[in-house]
Amino acid sequence: KNVEGEIFDNESKDSYLQVTWNNLKHSESGKYFCEAHINYPDGIFKKLNEIITIIVQSPTPDDLIKVIRVLLRHSRVDKESLIGNKQELKTIKEDLDINIRNITSIKKDLNAKQENITRINEDLDTKQQNITCLKDDIKSTKQDIVSIKKVLDTMQENMKSLNEDFNTNIQNITSIKKDMNTYNDNIIRIETDLDNNNHNILSIRREADTNKQDILRIKEDLDTKQQNMLSITENVDTNRHNMSIFQENLTTMVANLSTELKEVQSKIHEVNKLLQFLPVPPTSCRNVSSPQARALVTLSSGLK
Repeated sequence: KNVEGEIFDNESKDSYLQVTWNNLKHSESGKYFCEAHINYPDGIFKKLNEIITIIVQSPTPDDLIKVIRVLLRHSRVDKESLIGNKQELKTIKEDLDINIRNITSIKKDLNAKQENITRINEDLDTKQQNITCLKDDIKSTKQDIVSIKKVLDTMQENMKSLNEDFNTNIQNITSIKKDMNTYNDNIIRIETDLDNNNHNILSIRREADTNKQDILRIKEDLDTKQQNMLSITENVDTNRHNMSIFQENLTTMVANLSTELKEVQSKIHEVNKLLQFLPVPPTSCRNVSSPQARALVTLSSGLK
């Protein structure tokens, strides 16, 4: 039974209550006692009684036709709603397939980016090893330079010693000449000594010439070493320049990778937002609401 009505405080308007019965049976025909309790705003209480007679009649053919029309209209609306639901489910499934393909593509792109990052790390390790080798070579070259300087110092000391010996020999010759003027009686012996001294001087001069040639050869070796040092210095500068260019390129590559990774993360975030609005498949028979007489549900255990 449904009850509705309007109650007015103003007595100029009629208040009413309407009681509606649905699906009445013949056995419900008869008289009904109706009682209403009224409370006025001024505190007065009043009670109204009324007897209502209800006669339930059988439906006429026109009533049946009206009911059939209503049922057909409801059936048509339900059919159209079912078709719309099927089309909507089909659209959702297509969107879900597209999202799955997009997620798979994004995963492939992420794997490719990861491989590129791994390859870049390997290249960086190789470059680092090359830099270490260059540092070792530079260190070895510095040690060679120190060794060459030590050899030069030793040669300079030997040259100084040779000069001192040569000055000593000159002093000896001067002394011999003085002895020749002083000792005229020993001219023959002095001449013999002079000859011997001359031979010694020649030998000393030969040794001096030999030492000069050795000194010239040492100077040429030093010049060659200096040229090698200049070449090594140029190679080091070139390697430093190449390393600067490589670091700039690497910085650019890392910045590009960071930008691409942010874009991928943004796309993944958008996909996750879309997935939140997708319908969740039921995991329990109690949560299934279907217009069909039978529905197939796959439980979390795998049972259908």
